[in-house]
Amino acid sequence: MLYRASFGDPDEGSFANSYSASWVTKPGEPNDPTGGTISWDATQSSIACLACYLAVKDGNHDPRYYFFDLSGLWDGVSDIVLSGFWADGRGAVSHVSIWGTTGIIVPEPGTMAMLLTGLLGLVATRRRRTN
Repeated sequence: MLYRASFGDPDEGSFANSYSASWVTKPGEPNDPTGGTISWDATQSSIACLACYLAVKDGNHDPRYYFFDLSGLWDGVSDIVLSGFWADGRGAVSHVSIWGTTGIIVPEPGTMAMLLTGLLGLVATRRRRTN
């Protein structure tokens, strides 16, 4: 689990400080969110995932979960707007979560070392040809 926001509870997951959820509630029912928005905090690291899935849950109405494949569709910094899940208006979002595997991090010193090795190889090949 990369991120989880539950209505009325603190955010969870390895990216809990990077995102925040704002909730939209039913008119006159402040404890029944019908949707909301997940927003990225630009001062924190963002999710860069190879495979990401969004789960939206309401334990009291069917369907109890909605699942969305975000792989290749979400850049990790754009807002995710949550709305229109239960057509009959009865459902309420109890929590949303983002699951997935994060991208492979390539260390910068390793990349620079590979580039330098390649350049040295080209220089050595050039010197052999001229001698």
